[in-house]
Amino acid sequence: MPEESTIPKPVAYPGTHVQILNPRAKNPVWEDGTCLDAQYKLLSCTGYWSYRVRLDRQSPGGRPLIVSVGNSRVREAAQEA
Repeated sequence: MPEESTIPKPVAYPGTHVQILNPRAKNPVWEDGTCLDAQYKLLSCTGYWSYRVRLDRQSPGGRPLIVSVGNSRVREAAQEA
């Protein structure tokens, strides 16, 4: 495990409202959702955050859409004024 100071801060925390680029979409666009959990994963000498996000929209069958994404595909949603 790397030094605590070398681990980047997560972009999102559980319960925060985020926007993600959905990897399952044919043409990825930023979609709104809620972060369910954030997990740090170590890959050889580098690491990244993995997030599970429940999208605001549902599947055609009415079930919640939950996707897993990495750091580069998640951003904090703009706070509403």
